[in-house]
Amino acid sequence: LIDLAETTQAKKELYLAMGAAKSMDLKKRTLDWCTSGVLKKQDFFYAIGSVSASGKDGLDLTWTYLQENFDRIVDMIRTASPSLLAATVLNSCGSFASDDKADEIETFFETHKNEHPVPLIKRKVDQIIEGTRASAKFLKSIEESKTFEQNLDKKGML
Repeated sequence: LIDLAETTQAKKELYLAMGAAKSMDLKKRTLDWCTSGVLKKQDFFYAIGSVSASGKDGLDLTWTYLQENFDRIVDMIRTASPSLLAATVLNSCGSFASDDKADEIETFFETHKNEHPVPLIKRKVDQIIEGTRASAKFLKSIEESKTFEQNLDKKGML
């Protein structure tokens, strides 16, 4: 289907749709495929983003996949712009909302901080960690809100 797409935009839309597959096996296969080297370097992270945006399980899968395949992915894009790695990292772990995940992300990148090209994306990693902590704080305030509980109760969701 990708080969039949006539425009770059059509291909991008297909990459962005791939992560919506219901099966975790298909999501994993999407990650394997898009990091296999068959896609242009500037396109592979779109499919990664589609898996992570598909829900909590997709986000968890993508983050785990990045950690387990980090060296291979970095090798694949080592000679490209560091912005590709930044986009890959953002698409893999930029949507969490817990202090535990922020700590996990921080620890992971701390262990890779001296490996090229990780130092070149330090600012993006720091922004992801800061955003994750801010989202965790916001989520906690919503969960502790009496108004939030009252609205859930009114809708029969408690």
